[in-house]
Amino acid sequence: MLKAMIVDDEAPARSELKFLLDELGQTEVVAEAASVREAIEKLKEYPCDVMFLDVNMPEATGLQLAEALQHLKFPPAVVFVTAYSEFAIDAFKVNAIDYLVKPVTRAKAENLLLKLSRIEPGEKKPSPLPDESGDLFSRLLSYVNLHYSEPLQLSTLAQHFYINESYCSSLFHARLGMTYSAYIRQLRLEKAASLLRETTLPIKEISSRVGYSDFLYFSKSFHRQYEMAPTEYREYQASLKEADDHA
Repeated sequence: MLKAMIVDDEAPARSELKFLLDELGQTEVVAEAASVREAIEKLKEYPCDVMFLDVNMPEATGLQLAEALQHLKFPPAVVFVTAYSEFAIDAFKVNAIDYLVKPVTRAKAENLLLKLSRIEPGEKKPSPLPDESGDLFSRLLSYVNLHYSEPLQLSTLAQHFYINESYCSSLFHARLGMTYSAYIRQLRLEKAASLLRETTLPIKEISSRVGYSDFLYFSKSFHRQYEMAPTEYREYQASLKEADDHA
């Protein structure tokens, strides 16, 4: 069983993720930390195979911690769990295994555990691709993150960067453990979730803004990803904010 550490400055977020991981098995949460400094101290006492990191934390960010971990002889695999989708490119630059946007559903966690199943307890994490492909992949992600609201097929992306379509597809498989279509679908839905949380825009307009021409298909895809309808998600996030404001 893989040993895990959860690093998040919000106790409820740590508890929720721990509950989900415990329920699914395959990982044992051996330590929790509320800051980067605490995580570094606890790592000395509780070595782990995988570390779940929030991005925004007091004093130092999860990205800074992930970068520091790369200097260890046997760094733990890093999975980012955050409310923000815009740091995905930076996360994969520090060789993150995955990047999950809250709330973490059971389906997301199960997909993640499939990726982590390649790691044996106590083993060094899977090696990243060579640096030259890493730089190309960073540019691919940057482009997709800028143009996700447009019709952007894999063939179009490959042609833009003058690379073979199969090679382009293999980069997404190797770096993210998912197909290109799965990545852009996830990205669009995460952008939609962000707009639902942070704006009062009509849901149909949000659907169009993130690249969906078919509102019904958007609604079904959103429900499949977040296990709730867009309207329910907006109400749920509003209730969390209200509870936080009164805390």
